[in-house]
Amino acid sequence: MIPVSDAREPIVKPSIAEFMNELRGEALYGAREELQPMMLVYEGRSAAGLDVISRVETPVPYEVVTPARGPDGNVVNPFTHQLTFDSCFESGNLLRAVQRGVAEYDLFLRGDLHTPGQTQWFYFSVSNTHSPCTLERGITKSSVTFNIVNLTKPDSLFNKGMRPVMLSYQNLQTKTIGWQRTGYNITYRANNYKRGFQAVDASNTYFTLSFTVDFLNPNDTYLLAHSYPYTLADNKLHLKSLMDDPRRRPYIHQGVLCQTLAGNECDLITVAQFDSASDERANSNPRERARGTPTTPFANPNTGEVRGKRCIVISARVHPGETPASWMMRGFLDFITGNSDEARTLRSQFVFKIVPMLNPDGVQFGNNRCSLAGVDLNRQWKRPSRTLHPTVYYLKSLIRAEKQFNDVVMYIDLHGHSRKMNIFLYGLEEKRQKGKNLQVRMFPRLVSCNRFGKNYVSFADCSFNAKKGRETTARVVVSRELGIKCSYTLEATFCGADFGPLKNCHFNLFHLQEVGRSLADSFLDFYCNGEVNIPDSLDLVAEAKQKKGANSEDIESESDTDD
Repeated sequence: MIPVSDAREPIVKPSIAEFMNELRGEALYGAREELQPMMLVYEGRSAAGLDVISRVETPVPYEVVTPARGPDGNVVNPFTHQLTFDSCFESGNLLRAVQRGVAEYDLFLRGDLHTPGQTQWFYFSVSNTHSPCTLERGITKSSVTFNIVNLTKPDSLFNKGMRPVMLSYQNLQTKTIGWQRTGYNITYRANNYKRGFQAVDASNTYFTLSFTVDFLNPNDTYLLAHSYPYTLADNKLHLKSLMDDPRRRPYIHQGVLCQTLAGNECDLITVAQFDSASDERANSNPRERARGTPTTPFANPNTGEVRGKRCIVISARVHPGETPASWMMRGFLDFITGNSDEARTLRSQFVFKIVPMLNPDGVQFGNNRCSLAGVDLNRQWKRPSRTLHPTVYYLKSLIRAEKQFNDVVMYIDLHGHSRKMNIFLYGLEEKRQKGKNLQVRMFPRLVSCNRFGKNYVSFADCSFNAKKGRETTARVVVSRELGIKCSYTLEATFCGADFGPLKNCHFNLFHLQEVGRSLADSFLDFYCNGEVNIPDSLDLVAEAKQKKGANSEDIESESDTDD
């Protein structure tokens, strides 16, 4: 396992001078292919190196001009040294690399398989970072600028100081240093490359993310990514480690929700107190005593079937590029299967149905948002197809089935967010019921006050509306159609916090996993003594409303498409 550090990494927003310099330099950006030499140094059309080719070709901003050929018929390389790129590995995404200068590269991302776009997630390796002549002069730092030129979102957290992440194999092996934030001179802006009929917003151009990286180790291989990767293999290894732990295994049943289009297994994890005898340590905790729960619920550890308990359903990674969701899920699983009094209490009173990776195909092949069907699975909950959208179809069916034997009290879908700071939740409070079902607002507020969550979760950023286009998402369908009013999307920024002790700091892996722990711990606050602690929760919600203001409390950003 790659080591996890809780060291704080500051967010440094681009200065006005840097931004203006970029704007001045951008005037010639769209015509650079005519002014500067170029050389195609990498072409990676096969997704994840698995010989899967998209049925829809990814539109690109420009075609690479092939350099002239010499007398021998070979292409004359205008550069004396090139980086070596690769993305033919699980979750990798890099379509093309074009060298534009001695130490500058334009990068094209591959669109989601069988779609014409959805470019945001990148994950690739670079090696051969130092030219022989620089090493001969004793120079060990190699600075390289990367321009990702076929992005389509009009705004990004990179404009608020977010930095990509990098891993050095040498540092990992010799210093046990894992993923770190990297890059400087970071800008995100519109370029002059036209998108044509593919444009879906007011802008008809692509956008460019530029950043410079210092490579300090010659003969090293580096991994660069949009955010901390979490692959399908990482998920499988983590679940195996839980099942191999004799202290955790008695509380876990690992099953299969369904098979995916690519033949992957979609894991279904059940966590509960399976033995019939109650846990003495749990019963000694005053927060454990829940009224209305059967004293002798039925549980079968061989099948994962549990009856007569409250049920909470949690899923993650319906959008493959939203890797913070998996790190939060990892923290939640570690907490809920642990040996603390709080975990024992939760297992004795609830059954947890958990789908850690709802879109394993998309994760495996390096997609950003879609499945192998070429659709956003979080827009298929209204009428999912058993054939085309099996994971959503069977998870929806599972929730229905659980309602026959258990009181399904909550559903939470974990996501990552590319435009907003902090951690926050989206719920659903119907206009005709506003003010009548305060439980919907109580849980997000309690998470924001939790001993762990208070450093990360912003209730001011939570919303309880469903804008047009959200009617077919998980949180809305589960609330309206399945009748589970406490149905949420939990969003984690790719960047960091703008409040509290972590203000202007990036969230790292330790922080994201602690958010998962805060989620579990908040269930105890929410269901204290067997029912919601209504008086305290009402005070918290009223206080939050006053701080937010009557006109802004439930307004989602119009550009918010990450749900």
